[in-house]
Amino acid sequence: MSVYEPCEDSDLLEKEVRKLAKGLVLDVGTGSGVQAIAAGESEKVDSVIAVDINEEALELASRNAKRKNISEGKIKFFISDLFSLFDYYNIDASGNLIDLKDRSACLNAENSGLNKKFKAKGPVTKSSMNIRSTAKNIADKGKKGIKKMQFDTILFNPPYLPQENNNRDISIEGGKKGYEIIQKFLERLAEFLKDEGICLLVFSSHTKRDVVDNIITQQLFEFEQIAIEKMFFEELYVYKIKKTDELKQIIDAGFTNIKYFAHGKRGIIHTALYKAKAKQGSSPSVEKKVAIKTKKKESEAIGRIENEAAWLKKLNKKGIGPNLIMSNNTFLAYEFVEGKFFPDYIATATKKDVTQLIHDLLKQCNEMDMMFVDKEEMHHPLKHIIVSHEDGKPKAVMLDFERMSNTEKPKNVTQFCVYLVGDFVLSVLKSKGIEVDREQVLEAAKEYKHNMDKEHFEKILKLF
Repeated sequence: MSVYEPCEDSDLLEKEVRKLAKGLVLDVGTGSGVQAIAAGESEKVDSVIAVDINEEALELASRNAKRKNISEGKIKFFISDLFSLFDYYNIDASGNLIDLKDRSACLNAENSGLNKKFKAKGPVTKSSMNIRSTAKNIADKGKKGIKKMQFDTILFNPPYLPQENNNRDISIEGGKKGYEIIQKFLERLAEFLKDEGICLLVFSSHTKRDVVDNIITQQLFEFEQIAIEKMFFEELYVYKIKKTDELKQIIDAGFTNIKYFAHGKRGIIHTALYKAKAKQGSSPSVEKKVAIKTKKKESEAIGRIENEAAWLKKLNKKGIGPNLIMSNNTFLAYEFVEGKFFPDYIATATKKDVTQLIHDLLKQCNEMDMMFVDKEEMHHPLKHIIVSHEDGKPKAVMLDFERMSNTEKPKNVTQFCVYLVGDFVLSVLKSKGIEVDREQVLEAAKEYKHNMDKEHFEKILKLF
C-alpha cells in the first residue's frame, strides 16, 4: 500500500488543527502523521490516538513523531479501518487495549481476523501485545461492558478523489464518486465524538461539495467552513463539524447506530438501534431497530412531531400504526417496520393475500372513521403503507400520521376506496383474478359516507 504524501490539503488542515484541536484527539487515516503530530505539539491537547488501515503508514508516522521529539506516550498509533478498532476496544492512558465487553468478546474478535492486524512490528503495536491479559482483567470485573471511548477532537484528511480504474489507490481515492469514504466516516462519527466535541474534515471540490454538505446535515450534524484554498484546478475546504442539539437529544435518549434513511416534505427519517431498560423481574430487553423522525429545518409546519406522537399513542391501542417508543418536541421514535410498500407488495402477492390485505386496510380505515379522525393521505398512500408477512399472513402497517386531526366527517374508508379503484390497482387486481366494479365501489363508498354503520361498511368489503 502506498502512503499519502503530504500536500496542500495536509497543510490547510494542519493550520486549523494547531488552532482548534483540544483534549483527547483521534486522527483517522493518519498517513504520515502530519495531523497527529500537529495536535501532539499543542498544549491544549492531552493525548492523541492515530489510526490507519495501512501498517506502513503507521510505521512512518511513528518515526516522524519521534523526530519531532513529542513527549513520549502523547501519540499512540494503531491499525484501524476508520473506527473499527473502537468497536472492540478502548485505549487507556498507557496505550493498553481495553476489551469493551468480556473475554469471550475478545476471543471472538481474534477469531474474526480483526486482531491479525495488530501483529505489526515495532512501536505501532507495542501495547497491543497485552490484548489477552487486558481482556481477562476486564472480564474478571464483570460482563456488563464498557462504554465506547469518545473524543474531544476528531481529525480526518480522507481519500476523496473519484476512483479512476478498478485498482483503487486507498490513499487518495474515496470510491467511484469520491465521497464514499467520507460518507462511511460521517455515518459513525456521532458514536465517537463527545457532545461538545468537534471534527475537522478537509476535502476537495472534486468530491462534489453539495453532496458532502447534504451527507453532513442528513447525519444531524452542523458545519462551518473555516478554511478554503483556491488553486488552478480545484478548491480545498476545511469544515468544523459539530453535533446538533437534535442529535445530542437522540443519543442521550439511548439510541445508537443512527443512520439517515429517507426524507419527505416535512420530515427526515433515520434508523437506529434501541435497547429499552428491562423492568425488574422481567426478561432481558432486546435491542430493536427503530425509525426516528425529525422535522426538516426548511419545513414551515408547526407541531407535526408532537401531533403524530399524540395520535400514535391512541392508534396503537387500536392496533394501528408502528409501535411508538418515545417522543418529545424534537423527535419521535417507533419500531422500524420491515416490508414492501403496498403497490410493490400486491404486484407479486397471491390473490388470497391481496384480498386479505385490502380487507385489513379497510378495517383499519373504518376504525379511524369510528374515532372521527382523518389521516388525510388515504387517497394516495403510495409510501404510507408497509406490508410484511407474519404467521403466513400479510400484515399492513400504516405510516405518517403527522397531519391527522379530529373531524365530524371522516373519510379514511372513502379515500382508500377511491385509491383502490384507480387504474393501477384495478389492473393489478384483475391480473390476480379479482374482479372489482369501479362504479359499484364508488356508489357503496358514497352510501357509507352518509351512513357509516356496520351494514354499509360490510357492503364495501364484499366488493373486494
